[in-house]
Amino acid sequence: MSLDIHIQMNEAALAPYQSALDRGIQQPPAQSPVQLAEQALAHHRRLRGAQVAPFLRAHVAAIPQLAELLSDTHWRLPESARKAFTAALAYFNDPADIIPDDASHFGLLDDAIVLELALAQHREEWRAWCEYAALRRALPEIAGINREEWLALDRSEVETALRYAQHRVGTTVPTYGTRRALPTFAVH
Repeated sequence: MSLDIHIQMNEAALAPYQSALDRGIQQPPAQSPVQLAEQALAHHRRLRGAQVAPFLRAHVAAIPQLAELLSDTHWRLPESARKAFTAALAYFNDPADIIPDDASHFGLLDDAIVLELALAQHREEWRAWCEYAALRRALPEIAGINREEWLALDRSEVETALRYAQHRVGTTVPTYGTRRALPTFAVH
C-alpha cells in the first residue's frame, strides 16, 4: 500500500530551512567546495543501505551531480550559485542539523528541503549545467568546453549534437532541457 500526501510549505514553514541555507552562504564552511563535494559523496554512499524514505531518496539523488558540479573546473559558477550549492552540501554533510540524519525514515527531510531551496534559487544555472554534463558524457570529445562556450551555443546546435551522439553510440541520450522528476517537492 502507498499513500500520496501533498504538503505545501509557505514562507513561514520554510523559514528555518531558508535560515540554515542563508547561514551557510554567509558563513562559508572551512572546507573547499571540492572537499565538501568529496564528503557529500561519501555521506551519500553511506546512505545507500540506510532506511531512507523513497520520497526523500529521490531528492538527495542530486547530491552526486551537485558534487560533480562543484568539482568541475570547466564550469565556473557565478559566485551566488557557488555559495548556495556549497552551503547546501555543507548542510547535507552535517549529521546534527534541524532533523538529525539518523532519525528514523525522516532524517533527510530537512536536507532535501535545503537542497531544493538552493536548486530552486539557481534553477537556470542548475538546469544548464545538467544539460552540459549530459552532453559532455555523450560526447567525450567536447569535454574541454567551458561554461561560457556552452552558454553561447545555440539550442539547435546542442540538440543536433545530442542526436549525433545517440546515433553514434546507439543509446538513448537525454534530451536537451530534461529535468529530473521530483514529484514530492516543488519550490515556487
